[in-house]
Amino acid sequence: MSEEKFTKWLENDPDLKDIENKFVESIQQNTVDLDHGDEQLIPLIAMIVQGTYFTMPDQVSATLKSGVAPEKILEVAYQLEPVIGISKVVSALKEIHQVYLQEQVQVTPAKQTDESCIDVQSKLYGTEIKNMLADLPTGSGKMIPAWLTEHFFENYYARTGL
Repeated sequence: MSEEKFTKWLENDPDLKDIENKFVESIQQNTVDLDHGDEQLIPLIAMIVQGTYFTMPDQVSATLKSGVAPEKILEVAYQLEPVIGISKVVSALKEIHQVYLQEQVQVTPAKQTDESCIDVQSKLYGTEIKNMLADLPTGSGKMIPAWLTEHFFENYYARTGL
């Protein structure tokens, strides 16, 4: 993380700078072969999850400059919604879209695949969740897994942006 960014974000706090630098360095010195774009996406995902929106514009710009497609950045944010909640994702999207506007970034909306949400879920996770909830009362054992499957796997995972 550049000294300039920390000065901009939070002045006179060497402890936080050290903590954040360790996080970024651990990503950059990873043991797996991440491309530069993925190295930039990881801190962006952490910012979205943690709700650190004031740091996000710089990270969105860096992620775009690393070659990550603007559609992929949006898809990453969208797919966090079922886990972290819509309010954090909407706040992050405001920051992301502001950068896109300032940098005149054009976005092509992602398409849905033709694959059913049940097929997508089964390939990734099997039927464990459905089986686990099967005994819930008043038919909710069928409805809750169906709603979750549709929401996670049709609304998010079946999109072509990632």
